[in-house]
Amino acid sequence: MTYQTFCPIDYEEWWKLLQPGSDGLFDEQTYAIHLWNEMWRLAGQDKNAQYHETCLYEKLKQNYLPASAHGASQENEGAAGNAV
Repeated sequence: MTYQTFCPIDYEEWWKLLQPGSDGLFDEQTYAIHLWNEMWRLAGQDKNAQYHETCLYEKLKQNYLPASAHGASQENEGAAGNAV
């Protein structure tokens, strides 16, 4: 295995996760992506903030977090909750 398997993004380039269209940072060898939590903390970056919809971080949030955790519209949640 190469670094591309689990760590395709170098810690010095963690911010690329937030760039629009950043989902091309890995290839078919990639199995997991290290998100570099400590680098976010050192930069004062808010992991709960909303970022550009085409950045890799937002795409991961949309695919793997519950809708309420990634800023889904409360209006949509309310409508679903009222269905009988």
